[in-house]
Amino acid sequence: MKIRQTTVLAAFVVGVTGDPAHPTEVILGRRDSASEHHRIGLSLPLSPTLRSQVGDKSGSPVNPAARVSTGVFGRGQTEYRPVVLELVVEVEAEASLEIFTNRLRPRVYRLRTDY
Repeated sequence: MKIRQTTVLAAFVVGVTGDPAHPTEVILGRRDSASEHHRIGLSLPLSPTLRSQVGDKSGSPVNPAARVSTGVFGRGQTEYRPVVLELVVEVEAEASLEIFTNRLRPRVYRLRTDY
């Protein structure tokens, strides 16, 4: 029997995929022990409610499109639009992860407004 342990944690949104006003997925980041920001991976697709909330809050993209490696079959990289680091979301992810993989992408549950 395989037991998978997950944890709920806060991550900041560093980019959005698809239409910035109604993003499909978000690129997530975390701070390391030295308080440096690091991009850690691509979320699972957002629910329609979260797409609207993130689109309303993310504002205009700040840079031209960039790419993140996803390793998803037939889609080795995903294009995203970097955004200003102001959004914090709550995600459920594997307890031991520092970087998300395509097989273990986190699910975004809600937009945090208390940050």
